[in-house]
Amino acid sequence: MSATAVHSNAFVGVPPPQPIPDTLHSSIPKDLDELEKRLKVPVEHLVFERKMGDTELSYYLPARADGVNDMYLHLGFTAPVSLCTPERITAIWALLRLRHPPLASSVVANDWVYDDVRFSYTPPTSPWQALAEAGRTLSIRKQGRHELIDEYLNGDRTLGDSKLSYLVVANADDEEKEIREYDWMMCVVHFLGDGMALHRFANDFFTLLAGNKSADEQREWSTEELEDLVKSEWEKRWGSGKGDFMKNTNILPLPIEDTLPPLKGKFRKAAAAVDFKLSQDKSIGGHTFPKRKAPKRHTIVPTVALDEAKTKLVLKRCKEKGVSIANALFALSGMAWSRVCARENASKKDGLGWEAPLMMYSALNLRPYLLPVANQSDSSFWFVAIGYFNVVIPAFLPSSSPSTSEETDDDKVRFEKTLWYRSREAKKQSTLAAKHPQLIARTHEMTVLRGERARQWAREDDEKARGVSSPFPAPAPSPALSVTATHLKADNANFAVSDAAKLPPAPSNALLGLSLLGNLDGIYQHAVYPKAQMTCLTTGSRQRPGALLLFGYTFKGKLWLCLGYDECAFDLGDENKSKKTVAGWWEEVLSGVDEFLVNGKA
Repeated sequence: MSATAVHSNAFVGVPPPQPIPDTLHSSIPKDLDELEKRLKVPVEHLVFERKMGDTELSYYLPARADGVNDMYLHLGFTAPVSLCTPERITAIWALLRLRHPPLASSVVANDWVYDDVRFSYTPPTSPWQALAEAGRTLSIRKQGRHELIDEYLNGDRTLGDSKLSYLVVANADDEEKEIREYDWMMCVVHFLGDGMALHRFANDFFTLLAGNKSADEQREWSTEELEDLVKSEWEKRWGSGKGDFMKNTNILPLPIEDTLPPLKGKFRKAAAAVDFKLSQDKSIGGHTFPKRKAPKRHTIVPTVALDEAKTKLVLKRCKEKGVSIANALFALSGMAWSRVCARENASKKDGLGWEAPLMMYSALNLRPYLLPVANQSDSSFWFVAIGYFNVVIPAFLPSSSPSTSEETDDDKVRFEKTLWYRSREAKKQSTLAAKHPQLIARTHEMTVLRGERARQWAREDDEKARGVSSPFPAPAPSPALSVTATHLKADNANFAVSDAAKLPPAPSNALLGLSLLGNLDGIYQHAVYPKAQMTCLTTGSRQRPGALLLFGYTFKGKLWLCLGYDECAFDLGDENKSKKTVAGWWEEVLSGVDEFLVNGKA
């Protein structure tokens, strides 16, 4: 992949762009048709392209059909009507799209070609065009937050190859009030960025919307000044300053595969492959939620926020036990499932013994490990930089009466002690994943594996959808690495093991995924934009059928738990009286927060 990852085309012999008025705002037509007429001038035409990396492909290819993994970030806030006019919001959106070209890019892809998919960015030919294009990917509407989120998650896909991002600002308040409640929702494809990019972007947006113009001028930017910022940003990038900008900046940020420290040398690469295979073999999990194949998917997002007083108690308890809230949520999620199963004597009914461990997965922020080229001052932070790790903990519960599902008072004390012990185990595994000496090598190996799987599954999906075979032969998969133990030591005796006598692979099923975002108040500078008072935050993505993901974070001094799951797949029907469902587990998680994290005594 090219180090610059930029391709440009320029038409030869065309006249230069028409001069831009000094007062841009005074000449911007409010009617988009009139604006289009002004844009019909011959100008230099540039196109920047770069090939997607394996990680980006692993998100793009599954999303083609129905937008699987398309992300959203919703923020509820109150603000004066004067700050939330369509003109101000359009100008801010246009400015940030100029600063972050990936948001204004498209995808170039061909049928049956899975290893050459490209981002393509065509810069606007004038500030007017920047504003016009921003207006086409922006919706300012009257709509309630629940309907807004449900429509995005369960309706027709909002995004696509020609629209990688979309902004919605909604208001459902019919009363004419000076201060109103608004819902801000950013929609963006996952192959363009990750959660950290989403939250940083939101903070930048609100800084422009309601922050002071400068330390000397304690007032917000006016509409005219915001439009002037669009003009100056365009001039810097694509006007008079274009030469220096193009020479010193990656217009489209490089993929993570090109910004991680490379693996050098055959021996190191071979050692990395062995280590990766061994690490994957440790991902053992034998517990999953019962689900059914439903005729349709419907994602719901139940969200609970603890008040500030309870959140402080949780933080205090976790600090006393030497763990973070994130560590405790791993343990609590596992304990909640174990309690649900134990109360139904699940180990007898299902034939599933407690010897099978319980596995959960989570994302790892890789931005601190990237080479400096990924963090150039003028380069966008919109790129994917996440890896994944697993936390594996025991599933059994310590009990004084293992033959019954009744919990005694002694059991509850044991459970609480066990929760904190497993929280420390989750901390140990999470810390090891983030600080492991082979982290970079494992990430390189995982990106290759994810890319190969995505291409294979995309080919299979296309063949099934079209009822034909691909006209191109499938590439041969990378040779699998065989790591076989030659001896097992047990009961002081050595047993030789041949390839033919290998044990069957252990189950590697995750109960659920957890996206633990930490303290988001460290990203959102609430004091910088006091007139925009944020009240709530929810986030998630369009899901595949049967998906389940729990978000945990602190925001505005409160602990938030946000569960996104496909209720159709996990609804086992009224005739099923089992509590061994996502709904039963969620109820147990919430009661466990109060029982252990807020009111615990052990």
